[in-house]
Amino acid sequence: MLAVTNLTQIGLWILYISIPIIALYLIYLIITKAFNYMGFTSIEAIIIVFVSLLFGFEIIILDFNISNIYLFSHGNWRIGINMGGAIIPILLSVYLIIKKKISLKNVLFGIIVVSIISVMPVIFLRINIFSESPFTTKLALWVAKIICLLFFFRFINETR
Repeated sequence: MLAVTNLTQIGLWILYISIPIIALYLIYLIITKAFNYMGFTSIEAIIIVFVSLLFGFEIIILDFNISNIYLFSHGNWRIGINMGGAIIPILLSVYLIIKKKISLKNVLFGIIVVSIISVMPVIFLRINIFSESPFTTKLALWVAKIICLLFFFRFINETR
């Protein structure tokens, strides 16, 4: 009976170790495949994701917050731009637009489509970013993500 208990504990220990490793490996495969599709190497993809995640945390150097750059105030709110969530993706987008020689027409079309998708939850669910309820804010974000995924899968199916 003691041997069975030890085997169970060993099995659980292996399971607890292997599940995060497998999850990280699957995330790595998805990220590198997406970035390879855009023209980046695997190491560049890892660096981009790592730097974006790093700037998701508050980093203060010489009393200046380099991860959340302050822009202006609106009432009691301080409005800023996040380095990992906005600046790095914008720079990547500009780099890819130049590298892939994407026309201005296609760039503007993409911006318009993403803007419409982002505004749809606000219009149809009457939810805004200043909502008091975290549930309604999260609901708006998930609705926008689902709409984006539907457009993405439709685009993928049309290109095949």
